[in-house]
Amino acid sequence: AMVSEHRITIDIETIPDQRPGAADAARSRVMAPSNYKDPAKIEAYIAAKADEAWRRTSLDGGYGEIIVIGYAFGDDEPTAIYRDSLEPGSERALLEGFWEMLDERLVPDPTWVGQYVHAFDLRFLWRRSVIHGIVPSRKLPMNAPPWSREVADVSYMWTGERGRGIKLGDLAEILGLPTPKDDMDGSMVWDYFREGRAKEIVDYCVGDVNTARAAFLKMSFLESMSGTPEEV
Repeated sequence: AMVSEHRITIDIETIPDQRPGAADAARSRVMAPSNYKDPAKIEAYIAAKADEAWRRTSLDGGYGEIIVIGYAFGDDEPTAIYRDSLEPGSERALLEGFWEMLDERLVPDPTWVGQYVHAFDLRFLWRRSVIHGIVPSRKLPMNAPPWSREVADVSYMWTGERGRGIKLGDLAEILGLPTPKDDMDGSMVWDYFREGRAKEIVDYCVGDVNTARAAFLKMSFLESMSGTPEEV
């Protein structure tokens, strides 16, 4: 059996670019289609797309920021570390706390498990660490192929597709697993955060960690070996 201690299931929640002028910068990246000639129509198009473009920066670790890192070691209860403010330095503190915590957990060569974990979560964590000049305490398998032992993207495991894949909620439904996707999805994270609802975001993130891990265990035929020690 695969040693569960080597597994780290992870999920991050992110928000759009918080730097001053970020919304204007996102706006400047919006181009109206070439068949638009009327200046008023062009302006209306750009205005409509500008907020969307800024919000989309939450999907790119070069611009967006991390507010929650949910994780679970092996079959342990998932937990999360998070920030509930936008104070300068709060993202840096979050990342430092995460890498320090991983350092203390002496997981030698982890297998990183999660939904789009390779293309999204690990890449985002790596980019933010680079930007803040924080050295990750674990080598991140940025260039590992998706079938490597270092990463287990549950979407890739199911579909064999690197690009589109399958949504976690859909995968959970197919596999008969409970899903946390009922009340919330990633597009709502920034609005919840602005409203001071960090706790709900954390619960959502931890729910995703649970679901992704359950999907991994089911697809690896390890389901019967999971569960809390007293159940086994």
